[in-house]
Amino acid sequence: GWEIDQNDVHTAFLACDMDTELYVLVPRWFCDEPFDSNGQLKQGWTIHRMYRAIPGVPQGPRLWNNKRKEVFVDKLGFVQSKAEICLFFCPKRKLYCFGWVDDFFLFYPPESRAQRDKFWTDISKLMDLSAPSKLYDCLGCRVTRDKRAGLMWLGQQNMIEGLLSKNNLLPGSKMTITTPLTPGVKLSKQDCPSAEQAQVMSDMQKWYRSTVASLNNLANWTRPDLSYAVSKLCRFM
Repeated sequence: GWEIDQNDVHTAFLACDMDTELYVLVPRWFCDEPFDSNGQLKQGWTIHRMYRAIPGVPQGPRLWNNKRKEVFVDKLGFVQSKAEICLFFCPKRKLYCFGWVDDFFLFYPPESRAQRDKFWTDISKLMDLSAPSKLYDCLGCRVTRDKRAGLMWLGQQNMIEGLLSKNNLLPGSKMTITTPLTPGVKLSKQDCPSAEQAQVMSDMQKWYRSTVASLNNLANWTRPDLSYAVSKLCRFM
């Protein structure tokens, strides 16, 4: 029966300070006047030291985890769980916050609403956050709750409908089936294209890999009933 808020950090990795010496090559057009009066490239325009992390640097995830811990533990007085390092909690205020990369999910009882408001105000001073909202989407999963009955459902309906539409398999089409594998079929090497065929089937191979990857996402999250069929298809990736 607890309330659940969700929020995300804008440009999370840019909030992290680099703890190693790292230099980047800056394109010539990055500055207004990179050339001197003689048309020569000015010194110092091309190579700069990086003081903040950016998406793509190998240190980024580690630095962001350190930054998140610094904010929650050192500045907000939360405790980081030893069993699950993504969980930060404050038993006294009855606030429990999961941080999944740049997404935050805050759990709290109704009587802690004042503490909840103060938490979002305090953390917004330390990070560039979007406005908090009630939980409706968790990492691509639609969340539906029945608080009175104490029930919660996760579903990937939007992703499923998009995948069906992409492959012309929406309900009502002639090819609608209940599983992504024809019942009883036995796949073998004979079903795979030869080396010569593969050269002219690159688009179809890309489509197959993309489709199976999407099915694998569903099978691992909200549709375990598809796991067997997806595992069979994955063998022919």
